[in-house]
Amino acid sequence: RFALSYPEKRPFFLEGAEFFTTPVRAVFTRTLADPDGGLKLTGKVGGSTNNVIGLFAAQDRITNLLFPSNQTTSGTSLDQRAWTTVGRFRRDLGRSSHAGLLYTGRFGAGYLNQIAGPDVFYQLGRSLRFNGQYLASITEYPDSVAAGFHQPNGSFAGGALSLALNYGTNHWDAGISYIDLSPRFRADVGFVPRVDTRTLGARLGPLFYRGRGWFNVIGIGPFISQTRNHTGTLTDQDLGISASYQGPVQSQLYLQFFNHRERYLDRLYNLSRTTGYLDLKPIAGVGFNAQWQIGDGIDYTNARKAKEVTVLSAAEASLGRGLTLDLSDTYQRLTDRGTGIFTANIVQSKVAYNFSVRTQLRAILQYRDVQRNIAKYTLPADPNEKGLLGQFLFSYRVNPQTVLFLGYAENGSGNQNYDVTRETRTFFAKVGYAWRP
Repeated sequence: RFALSYPEKRPFFLEGAEFFTTPVRAVFTRTLADPDGGLKLTGKVGGSTNNVIGLFAAQDRITNLLFPSNQTTSGTSLDQRAWTTVGRFRRDLGRSSHAGLLYTGRFGAGYLNQIAGPDVFYQLGRSLRFNGQYLASITEYPDSVAAGFHQPNGSFAGGALSLALNYGTNHWDAGISYIDLSPRFRADVGFVPRVDTRTLGARLGPLFYRGRGWFNVIGIGPFISQTRNHTGTLTDQDLGISASYQGPVQSQLYLQFFNHRERYLDRLYNLSRTTGYLDLKPIAGVGFNAQWQIGDGIDYTNARKAKEVTVLSAAEASLGRGLTLDLSDTYQRLTDRGTGIFTANIVQSKVAYNFSVRTQLRAILQYRDVQRNIAKYTLPADPNEKGLLGQFLFSYRVNPQTVLFLGYAENGSGNQNYDVTRETRTFFAKVGYAWRP
């Protein structure tokens, strides 16, 4: 229903990225899909260690656009260049508080998006913290884009407000938050895939510390979250109880039992769910984690209530001085009154070997299998889809600023009519060089 977020991997954008992080995700550098070049500057100004600025500008070969709403995210890509500018100022207020200003601008032929506003983080004593931000946006799309994607004509404005108050001690954890995203708010340099929402949330729970024995920390308590659009219609609601545990072998367990209400295609679904997270590190260099969601779900393709089981599991191990192995599996199954709708499974393995501090070899193999019961689909669908991805990468770091990459990748797919067959094969080389004055 909504756009997906993928992590940034490019060193130019990763360096100092935390400085541009604010409560509203107004800076998301993956929006710069194919930049020709860029310039970044961060540092202290005014002879004071309390004043910090950050600036970066870049030109992108294409202009990717997201059109958020309360119910879905749509988008398009324009075959034209766009200029992006981001400016950030922050002043530290004592040891643990700060106030700041943020500006982002994106410009192209017949297109612009600008946002600006203040933010503050303030420590109200040892246990109480306040975090707030307000942003105003101005956006204008080319006439053809506005008409084709049902967007406002001409220049239009929107706003975003985020407020949070958190209380934490050795015995209690509590918080209340409010987020208001107006229907016409756009953050094209950021990642805001849903707007026209007013969300109020709260949590409260005691904490129990032991330090030794079968547990270190246990927490339990209720939580509630409710989202309405700007006409007052309820679109989402969560009401439940959560429990957390920290114990031996660096173990962490988090559970939620809750009732979830969600509006989809003008119908309000009432769903009961259990979600959880488990993380274990029994010995040095070995770890395991799993996430799951079990209970009622929504079959968005066919617009009906269903039973859902989703499990994401992963294991990692460091074998010897330079060898690491990562295994992961993503499994999801939807059923309708005991009959399967679809089952999806993605298995991935990654092996990396460090010959030295400078040299690494990495291999990834991923297999995808999706089975659909076409008798349960209202629209035509493929009964079976399979895919196989392989990638090998060699990297050599000449010095801290210069890296050489050599790689090979191939993709394959299959369905009910033929087995997995290779579709593409790619060899590539890349040299990355960072210049510092």
